Amino acid sequence: QYPSSTGSSPPQRLNIGEIDPIGSGASQNGQINHEEVRMLDFDIFARAGDAVNEQGIDVVEKIFTDPRRNLLKTFNIPTTTFREWVQLVMDNYHSENPFHNFRHAVNVLQTLHCYVSSLHDTMEASLSTTTTTITTSNSNPMVEYTPHVSFFSDIELLGGYIGALCHDLQHPGVNNTHLIATDHPLAVRYNDRSVLENHHAAVTFSLLDPSNNGGIDILTSVRSSGQFRVFRAVVLDCILGTDVTKHKECIAAIHTELTDMLAAAESTKMDNTATPADHEALLYHLIGHKRSNSSGDEGGILATITPASAAAKRQVLLRAMVEASDISNEARPHRFSHLWAPLVGEEFWQQGDRERALGMDVGAMFDRRKMNLGRDQQGFINYLCMPLYKELAGILPQTFASRVAALSNNASEWAKTIQ
Repeated sequence: QYPSSTGSSPPQRLNIGEIDPIGSGASQNGQINHEEVRMLDFDIFARAGDAVNEQGIDVVEKIFTDPRRNLLKTFNIPTTTFREWVQLVMDNYHSENPFHNFRHAVNVLQTLHCYVSSLHDTMEASLSTTTTTITTSNSNPMVEYTPHVSFFSDIELLGGYIGALCHDLQHPGVNNTHLIATDHPLAVRYNDRSVLENHHAAVTFSLLDPSNNGGIDILTSVRSSGQFRVFRAVVLDCILGTDVTKHKECIAAIHTELTDMLAAAESTKMDNTATPADHEALLYHLIGHKRSNSSGDEGGILATITPASAAAKRQVLLRAMVEASDISNEARPHRFSHLWAPLVGEEFWQQGDRERALGMDVGAMFDRRKMNLGRDQQGFINYLCMPLYKELAGILPQTFASRVAALSNNASEWAKTIQ
């Protein structure tokens, strides 16, 4: 049972059958370390099994205590208290779900951490830790400024990471369409709009509220420093942004708020000799946390970006990165795609089985009698993953261009399996 801010009992969990988890069992020898959780070839199946164990909690702790941005230290969160809270989060994921379980949550968080770490590496390589001038081959220098090795502020990153970890809390193993069609109490509560995402967000803050039965407060420092409203806004935006019906809206926001702005700046500051790292450094200079407040010589663009508008644009980026992390299985090496895809399929097919038993129409992707995993994964890559990743690669090529290539490779690999 999760803590309820309304005092009412939560809706009953749907009865979804047990399956044997893939990759369960003991992790590889050796403790999980900070370096490996920054890598996209981190194997959560081998290192943490189904993640419903101490190893899963270890992965989360390593991410939140990364020496580059130690969020537990920054916000004075005791490690023991944090691990107790992560245990509570783990307990509020349904382990019987083939896909939407704690392992998926940890995987999404770890993927987001990889992307944030890549941005860190790009900034560290492109910019010194002292006053820096970006100069392009047309001898048109940028304003000197002191860089910070992250796009995001500490509170933004804390909100993004907690949003990623909690984005599917108490997922029942069926989608919004099913809940709405069956008049489930959650659909009634949230008026058929982003039903699951609203529920995940509500449970997140219930688990962070010690006034609720069983909630654990890890945000004492956040509240006392007056940053809770910012934190809450970031978490809500990241979780609600994972609603697949908001996917096109997310891509459009990147284009409007970031792509067009960056293209205008690049037209005056860069030529065809600019590297992918140069593009990411320019985006940081325009909207990054602790960016220069000088107007400089950016065709007037920097002068038009206020601290508030820069923060709003960073949130567009962070929300998109959480969304990209949520659908990242096909953006990883194919051996991981091959492990995750059957789990997604099984959960869909279990929903279809339930719908058939209820006399409902069953869509092709949910009908195990018509299942074609290769076809479904190709569609997932081409129509959902690729548009978002291409938009992100346009503004952050150093970080996301390789992920677009991985998507293309996985689409080709799945094509070989189609009968």
